[in-house]
Amino acid sequence: MLADAIGHLSTIDYIRNGGGTMWGHNGNREIGWYHYYVYRYVQMKLDGAATAPQAYDQLAEKLDARMAALKKQGAQGMDAFAEPEEIEKAAKDLEDEYAGLAADVQAFKKLTDEKDQACVLLLDRLTLRVADSVDSPRD
Repeated sequence: MLADAIGHLSTIDYIRNGGGTMWGHNGNREIGWYHYYVYRYVQMKLDGAATAPQAYDQLAEKLDARMAALKKQGAQGMDAFAEPEEIEKAAKDLEDEYAGLAADVQAFKKLTDEKDQACVLLLDRLTLRVADSVDSPRD
């Protein structure tokens, strides 16, 4: 679920910001980092991660707020560099990607309902990644 959510976020960023020569390199780096976080998650689970329901719930609320902000942004700012028909197609593509992202985020929350420190680690990473998409500049 985490990998699928990151994939949707990367596609959303690509649609809104376009690609470039560094796009593939940055995508590979991002995948590597998330492999590391999943590794840390497994290690924490094996070591008996302490429960942290309050921290988890706060992060879940923050993630929901960032998801709402991401949906609201949609194709805003694309009119500076795209034709109207391209913007309409991009808006449709963004809606589809957002729907997939929202489903993956809900599935992720369901799978991490133990609300321990390991789950908080992954939820924090996902929250930060959604925040990056919301805050990324539109060039």
